[in-house]
Amino acid sequence: MPLAWDITTGDPNVVIAIVDTGINPNTPDLQGLIAPGWDFTTGSSTSADTQGHGTAAATEAAGRGNDGQGVAGYCWRCRVMPIRVSQTGVNFDSSLVSQGIRWAADHGARIISLSFSDNGTMGADPQIASAIAYAYSKNVFVAASAGNTGNSFPTHPASDPGAVAITATDPWDGLYSWSASGSWIRLAAPGCNVVIYPAYNGMECGVSTAAPAVAGIVGLMLSVNPGLTVDQLVSVLVSTSVSVPGINGGRVDAYKALLAVGGHLPVKPPPPPPPPPSPPAAVKRLTPKTGPKMKTRIQHGVLRAHRAIQIKVMRGKVAATLRSPKAKSCTVTLSSNDAIWVSAAVRTGAVSVSARVPAGRYKVNVSCRVHRPKPFALVLRAIFA
Repeated sequence: MPLAWDITTGDPNVVIAIVDTGINPNTPDLQGLIAPGWDFTTGSSTSADTQGHGTAAATEAAGRGNDGQGVAGYCWRCRVMPIRVSQTGVNFDSSLVSQGIRWAADHGARIISLSFSDNGTMGADPQIASAIAYAYSKNVFVAASAGNTGNSFPTHPASDPGAVAITATDPWDGLYSWSASGSWIRLAAPGCNVVIYPAYNGMECGVSTAAPAVAGIVGLMLSVNPGLTVDQLVSVLVSTSVSVPGINGGRVDAYKALLAVGGHLPVKPPPPPPPPPSPPAAVKRLTPKTGPKMKTRIQHGVLRAHRAIQIKVMRGKVAATLRSPKAKSCTVTLSSNDAIWVSAAVRTGAVSVSARVPAGRYKVNVSCRVHRPKPFALVLRAIFA
């Protein structure tokens, strides 16, 4: 869901009717989100919920998220319509339910959530089936709980034409032992959801919680693309779902469904350009100088470190050239902390070394072999930038 909410958190123009026990209007997470509804148990427009089941379904479908309280529903900014057809949450009169479904379809609901089921103990109720068919003809998505039967027998009203049967999955995308199953079911949703009851906020499990979950996700889809039909919504939800063994479909994936109906992540502004680099530090350029001449009488052999120069350079190229025409052979070495960077030796003429090095302190060392004891001069020219 966090990925889906990066695309949309809903549109207040999308109304989800909760045909249940009503909605508690004082629920903080639903303030400003309750559309006008009707109480068919008392024949009034006053929203009430003395049992709590309808309020739980409403907060699951559309509880406002990121408000520091309560829960986060699936469609934060969708509105919910309280349609009260039962005061106990156990007995659902078919006449009141059918009236409630028709009233919701006629008063702006795009989605109807039904969190009750006969659990396969009764046949289709003609009044409710007719009302669901009417809602479908008005392009209203009816999400219906498939029931807590634990078997594959069709239940009502979930299997009525025009309704979308929803069953419940566990965290591993399998069916709970109590979940309804069968090829007549196309969609599933998590079977345990966090909801608000009048006395507590907490986890509620059951197939009755799967229907409001799908209702909320459909609300997000219609917020992105309000022109979708019921059949298109079902097709997208099934095609983007995660396969679930035991049903003819899968567990809904809100993020993929939103992408499939035209949703997209908001374009983030490009990051500010990095600050311009600091101007390069002034590099001290030294004028090449001829080192002092050193006259030394030596025996045959190697004159070790006859000339050693300590230099401190910035990053860049360092070059050194030695001229000693009277020496038999000479070696020039550039080193740093006893690590030789570059070395060169010739038998006659000038000896040159050069290397690109990081800033630091370096030594330029010279050693020569001579023919015979005789005073001679070594001239070292070091050029570095």
